[in-house]
Amino acid sequence: MNDNFENIDLDEVFLSFWASQDGLTREEYLIRKTEREIIQYEASKVMNFSPNKWPKLYFNWDLRQKNQRLSFDNVNSLEDLNHYYPEGFLAFKAELKEVDSYLNSYSKRTLEDLWKVGYPDKLAQIIIYLSNKNNSISPPVIMMNEAGITLKGGNHRYTAAKFSSQKYVTMYTTQNYKSELNKLLKTIEWLSIKL
Repeated sequence: MNDNFENIDLDEVFLSFWASQDGLTREEYLIRKTEREIIQYEASKVMNFSPNKWPKLYFNWDLRQKNQRLSFDNVNSLEDLNHYYPEGFLAFKAELKEVDSYLNSYSKRTLEDLWKVGYPDKLAQIIIYLSNKNNSISPPVIMMNEAGITLKGGNHRYTAAKFSSQKYVTMYTTQNYKSELNKLLKTIEWLSIKL
């Protein structure tokens, strides 16, 4: 057997790979991994709780361009995001109740299906993550179609905002929906993206 392969620590290889995918050093990745494990553990304690039993949630919306990819599952880099959305996103803020009134039925959750639709573990993890006032989070992404506003990413973030009684929600969209959203949402306010 080749001595070079016997001396390879596969755990270290995978650790380095995943750290580089996230643009982190090995040490930063290990810290984030530990934080995720703590959140997963704590999330199991709030699973299936009604919103009135949730901890207080803090929505520090992260509008940095480099973190827009985090609004989607399985978009691992800014390059991947730019491939699908070469013009990038626009950010806006609007009253959540108004946005929710135009949300299509596929994207909308009710109190009755709060823990039945989507991934309950992800919703519980978002609840725990947002209970730390120092954490920031990228906004949900919406698109428009004949059925109304559709959530394309960040469904659990939107759900957490809705059921924690946030008055306003910050969201991303693309340039081609700006005019239509201006007509539809009376409370819309366009925000600046941070480079």
